[in-house]
Amino acid sequence: MPVRADDGTIYVFYRRTVGGDHRPLEYVKSTDDGASWGRPVRAIDPETFAANLHEVYVGSVVHRAGAGDRPEAFALAWTLAGGGPIGHRHDRYHKDVYFAWFRPGGDAFFTADGKSLGETVETADHPRCLVLDSGPCDPKAQTRAGRHRIGYCPLPVIGPRGEPVVVFTHSTGAADKPRQVKLARQSEQGWRVRTVRPGGFLDAAYGPEGGLWITSGAKLLVSPDGGRSWRPRAVRHPDGGPLRMIFLDDPHPDVRLLALGSGWHERSSRRAYEGRYKVWLTTPADGGRLTPTTTPGRRGRAPDRRGEGP
Repeated sequence: MPVRADDGTIYVFYRRTVGGDHRPLEYVKSTDDGASWGRPVRAIDPETFAANLHEVYVGSVVHRAGAGDRPEAFALAWTLAGGGPIGHRHDRYHKDVYFAWFRPGGDAFFTADGKSLGETVETADHPRCLVLDSGPCDPKAQTRAGRHRIGYCPLPVIGPRGEPVVVFTHSTGAADKPRQVKLARQSEQGWRVRTVRPGGFLDAAYGPEGGLWITSGAKLLVSPDGGRSWRPRAVRHPDGGPLRMIFLDDPHPDVRLLALGSGWHERSSRRAYEGRYKVWLTTPADGGRLTPTTTPGRRGRAPDRRGEGP
């Protein structure tokens, strides 16, 4: 996950497999446009976290520019994974949602309300970063929804006033209750969590007009009031079929949305990674109409996973 600071320094955050289910988040940085790189730095490390949850799943790293008394920062949101009550196993259980700011230059982490966490977010720091406690891991859970209470990649979003917002999927584990997309906003009283809709999502962002947008499959939803109400926005797919849409960070003024014509259900097959599907862009002038930018048959990269997926 690359991100560039205001002074041009490039940071690349990545999850490292140290061994078994110990998978902390690290980063490297470059001050010369990638010609050379510094040493790896441990960023988030829950190595001694209870219930064998030692894996960090980060949805994205989002840049917030400095303005006035507000410092420049990167927003990170994550969940923890691991074997839970069954021991040291990879990706068996998912638990909780966390958030922290990272301030480049000083290269230190801070809580959502600006309290210092130091160079590394360690196990003892996690309670100060907690957005949502998803409850204890259920050793009797037989379904993925029962074990993965939180989706793979909680996404941080920068609000219109520079405040942190986190979008994630949450499951109660009950077979008769679908997972839900939830929105957490930071306030003086702590994090406030609101249910957006049932199902999953792929990406989230605030638009230039101030509304909050999320994508889920071929659905594009916008909220003008911070998540209290939502209305669909039409996206016309000329070819039909499955569609995955992501927003572009700091895009060209004429381009807002990137759509990948790739079926999430085909993620385990080679068809999803060999350019079988088209890539589309939509612009304000298009009014939601998708314009193809590539043609099938050309090899391409796998889609960015970002959120939980529709």
